[in-house]
Amino acid sequence: MFRDEPEAKEKAVKIAKYLNAEDKTNENNGNDNGKNETHIHSQRIDIETLRKIGVKTNLLEDDQNLQEQVLTAYHLMTLIFENGPALKFISSSTESRVIVK
Repeated sequence: MFRDEPEAKEKAVKIAKYLNAEDKTNENNGNDNGKNETHIHSQRIDIETLRKIGVKTNLLEDDQNLQEQVLTAYHLMTLIFENGPALKFISSSTESRVIVK
C-alpha cells in the first residue's frame, strides 16, 4: 500500500496498531476522542476512520462490476455458512478451495 512512499513503515505500523488494538497505553490509537479502543473481528470500521488513520480506500460504488462481484461472493458465503455445516472456507489464487466442517 505504501511502496516507495516516505515513512512507509511508520504509516503501516500506525494502521496495524489501530486495527489490532494492541496498544493498551494512554495513547489514543489514532482517533480524536482520546479513548483507547478495542477491535474485534466482526466490528465495523467506517471508511472515514480508515482514511483518517491512513488506509488507502476505494468505494465499491465507484466500480459497479467490482461491487456486483463482491456482493455475489458475500451472498454465496452467507448461504454456505448459514445453511450448511461449514465453519471455514479457504480459497486461493490457484483456484484451490477447502471447506472446513
